[in-house]
Parts: sequence; C-alpha cells; structure tokens
Amino acid sequence: STAAKEKCLHDVAVSAKNPVLCAGITTQKSGVYQKDLCYRDVAEAIPSIEPCLKIITQSTRLACWDSLLGKAELSEASCTAIPDENHSSLCFKTLALKQGNGELCANSTIQSVKNACYAEVGKAVKNAEYCALAGTLALKDGCYTTVADADKNAGICPLISGMGKFSCYKSVALALEDSTLCANIKPPASYIMKDECYSAVAIKIPDADACFEITDDERLGTCVGSVAGIALD
Repeated sequence: STAAKEKCLHDVAVSAKNPVLCAGITTQKSGVYQKDLCYRDVAEAIPSIEPCLKIITQSTRLACWDSLLGKAELSEASCTAIPDENHSSLCFKTLALKQGNGELCANSTIQSVKNACYAEVGKAVKNAEYCALAGTLALKDGCYTTVADADKNAGICPLISGMGKFSCYKSVALALEDSTLCANIKPPASYIMKDECYSAVAIKIPDADACFEITDDERLGTCVGSVAGIALD
C-alpha cells in the first residue's frame, strides 16, 4: 500500500540520514504533509538544519529550526539560507557563541537578537569591545561587569553606568586584594560602600592598614578587630 511504502521511505531516510528520499513521500494525513515529518526527523538524525528548509508547512519548519539550533552543525551559509528573519538571526547568534566570534552577530537582522548576541559573546570570550556593541545599557553593563570580574580588570569599571561602576571597583579590589581601588568609589556612591570595600579587602588580605582608610569609627574598629582576630588564629 501507499502508506506502507511511504513509511518505509521515511524509516530508510531517517536511518540513512538521507533527506533526498523524503521527496518520494506525497501523501497528507490529517492535513499534515508526511514528507514534512520525514524532513524533520532526518534533520534531527543528522543533525542539520538543511532538511528543515525543505519543509512545506511553516509551523513545522519553524519547529524544526528551533529544535536544531542548539545541536546542529551550523555555518554562515546555513544561517543565511534560513528565510525566516528571526530564526536566521538566532542561528547567527548561536553560531557566534559556538565559535566565540562576535563579528558574526552583525549578521543578525533582529536588533534585540543582535544586542543579546554581542552581550553573550562578550561575556563568553571576555571581550569588552563586544560589550560596547550590545545596544542597551542593561546588556552593556551586565557584559562589562562579567568581563571586569573575570579578568580582574578595574579599567573596565568606568564603562559601567550608574552605581554599577562602584560595585565593579569593589569586586575587582577584593579579587586583586588591592585596597587602593576602593578610592574610586565616590559620590553618588555612599561613603558606606567605600568603607565596606576597604574593610572587605583588609579582612581578606588580611592587613589592618587598609582599615585606616575607613571613615566611620565604628566600622574602623570592627575592621581592625576582625583583622587582629584572623592574625591570632
């Protein structure tokens, strides 16, 4: 029967990972093109997004791309071949992350995807230049913060907007055990944040000298006491 023949074609196509065989399937079942399911299953078996491109029904085609983007072998050519703008952009983002190449983000035509691409690649490869292209302040700041922390690089902190730059200085100061970086915490940041920075670094080193940069007497005493306690241990 036709059904048995087409099931055989489907099974062989999937087993052989050969989408060409799917073209021999011509029937529909409950309004679904059976060759679409063949192409989908072969795409999963390979895995490759190429067979997805041959799927007739849009919803099935989009679902095929969705399921393959994270696991298929991608290339610039395969991403370009996807006619759906959103999925093509997501393809380039996935490829950029896999290759650690932020230059590929420029191929995303959906701005929000492009911005996220630059931010995520920037974080992954610790490249602040990609962070600068992330579009929104929130994405840029998150990217810069991650890179500064990973590289222990206080030079990136001024690129972060608002209070985030001061949290960056504190984090890097603590990582490098360098209390001089705490001096970069200035208004509109509170003196409390600066004091906390000096205290945290002093206790981590431990070195009471950093405590004496603290402006609040009570915090100063607590810091010196903590460092002394560590020294006694």
